[in-house]
Amino acid sequence: MFTGIVADRGTVKKITDTGDQNFQLTVCPSILDLSNVKIGDSIATNGVCLTVTALRDGCFVADVSHETFICTNLKHLTIGSYVHLEKALQVSDRLDGHIVTGHVDGVGELVSIENHGKSTDFIIQIPAELSRYVAKKGSIALDGISLTVNDLVADSLIRMTIIPHTMHLTNIQDWKPGQKINIEVDLMARYIERLLVFSQTQTESRSSSQELSYETLLKNNFI
Repeated sequence: MFTGIVADRGTVKKITDTGDQNFQLTVCPSILDLSNVKIGDSIATNGVCLTVTALRDGCFVADVSHETFICTNLKHLTIGSYVHLEKALQVSDRLDGHIVTGHVDGVGELVSIENHGKSTDFIIQIPAELSRYVAKKGSIALDGISLTVNDLVADSLIRMTIIPHTMHLTNIQDWKPGQKINIEVDLMARYIERLLVFSQTQTESRSSSQELSYETLLKNNFI
């Protein structure tokens, strides 16, 4: 679990192709302390939960699977790319953002940027199938950054207002229209949908099993 509060902007030092859309990523943090990180720990990289497989020269190595290649924007990284980094949440930590799993739901695209004084609006198109999980003033993670959805411009367009502090500390300062962005919707929205679907299925099942018919009466020896 993560909070979506970016701790550092790391730099991609090495990308090793391991075949069939799998690759190994070596990332060097700028200020993130890796002294208490061990092999097997998780580090969110652009919002993707990656497992540390090696620690070398102040950097960490992680394997990127075929599934992650398909579902995220990590495939667009090059040597020297900046990535958002966050170590896994500890039970004693403050939850300043929202609960983020590091499991990317889809990839969106930055449509336009509008400056408004000291803040900046970013209009982002999200996959249509994710729009039902997004609500005005709700939470969303973009490239691992916990942000508030300021407005729903359309069914699959959202408006994010970014303050200078967030711009300065993250890769948002480098975003341009066309930028591909990892999206993770609010975990609670997914669970609520699952509960509603399950409840409806159970209700329909009970209604069907209790339907009064000639066959039901015959089966239960009423006829």
